[in-house]
Amino acid sequence: MKTNKPGQYPVFQNGSNGESKENKLFELKPVFNVYLNYLRFIPYTAFLVALLALYIKILGKIKTLDFSDISTMVSFYPMFIAFIAILFILPLVYLLKLKDSYEKTVYIFYEETIFYLEGYWRLYLKNIEVNNIKSIKIDKGFIQQFFGLGYIKIKTEEREIIFNDIPFIEQVKKRLKNFYDIEIS
Repeated sequence: MKTNKPGQYPVFQNGSNGESKENKLFELKPVFNVYLNYLRFIPYTAFLVALLALYIKILGKIKTLDFSDISTMVSFYPMFIAFIAILFILPLVYLLKLKDSYEKTVYIFYEETIFYLEGYWRLYLKNIEVNNIKSIKIDKGFIQQFFGLGYIKIKTEEREIIFNDIPFIEQVKKRLKNFYDIEIS
């Protein structure tokens, strides 16, 4: 296997003369959906709101929340503003970084190998040998189905890999059944 130029995907060697024969079946890219990924961020948001409520309750136990008193305002408002900033800024940074990650992610299906280029902070080129795959599950999550997306879960002996937010998942399922002699559900 070799890579021709930076930014190109791997191709297989054909014989001993070193000519490359690209036997790529197809490639997939995940689709970034702001609403879907923000919904995935809701547990974090709920945790921060609960933490803020706990802070207000503890502060209320220590002293009454009299907002006309300057000492209450000095101790309460900076923390409240910090919580609100975290509540909006962290999800925004998360979504922007995730969008960048989705744009760089690609899943390439070859006859003998599946390559995938993904990563959140750094990109990693990984591969799965087709003969090591035990099963492939293709399905739609509860929220994904509203956006016309699905996921591919590939199980090997060592690990389980999930390709999330794949568009046209039914067509992908048909293609995989045509190309690979593996249990696909």
